[in-house]
Amino acid sequence: MFGGTQDINYACKSRICGDGMNVWGAWCGQGACNPRGCSCLKGCIEGDPIMNFRLKHGLDNFVYVGPQLENYL
Repeated sequence: MFGGTQDINYACKSRICGDGMNVWGAWCGQGACNPRGCSCLKGCIEGDPIMNFRLKHGLDNFVYVGPQLENYL
């Protein structure tokens, strides 16, 4: 299992970083980050999250992998 959670539509949802891996913790930083996720010691994990996820976990294993807008209030 990748580490996603199932929603009410039986879809797997997960937040992924630029390297295509699941977000562990709050941010996609390398090393410690400040409370807002900025100024990570070794910068951010860069890359195309969707393409890297599909390459690592199989291009044809998922019907749809794409962004979902989140509301930050």
